[in-house]
Amino acid sequence: MKNTRYILTVFILGLTLGAGGTYILVGQGGLGSNISRLKVIGEGKPNENVLYTNEQYDFSFRYPQGLIFEEFEEKNGAHTIVFQKPDDVKTSFQIYITPYEESTITGDRILYDASGPVTDLKEENIREDFLAATFISEAPILGKTREIWWLHGGYLFEVTTYASLDTWIRDIIKTVEFKK
Repeated sequence: MKNTRYILTVFILGLTLGAGGTYILVGQGGLGSNISRLKVIGEGKPNENVLYTNEQYDFSFRYPQGLIFEEFEEKNGAHTIVFQKPDDVKTSFQIYITPYEESTITGDRILYDASGPVTDLKEENIREDFLAATFISEAPILGKTREIWWLHGGYLFEVTTYASLDTWIRDIIKTVEFKK
């Protein structure tokens, strides 16, 4: 599992850099081709948040305008969504969603799945009605990352971003809504 997470981390980093570069080239009229999987969001007023809704996993949240996102189907029913600022790949986050049969997230599960050493592991209320596990991890390629994990509807949601974006990602995650 750790090798899979490492490979996924390397893949996502490469994808993020490639997608950002492609967006800049295409947006500047450089290549002229359109990437259908890349969704560019930017309607509305500056600094206005955009609503992301996912019917398959029954959740929505607001994220900063100007981020682009791409979604990937993974093995064993998992799904990854990567959000990033086109001109700044370090302003990004990833949501990894995987089927999960247990009713709680254990510290052992986090230690097993995390891509590196874990510190500051705690259970906390993101909002009064939203409990999550939060921690800092040390990823081989990315360095220190902030992770926020929660369970919903038979799935484990793992949000990862750079540790320096802790306040930013918490403000985004606070807007998560579940339909059921």
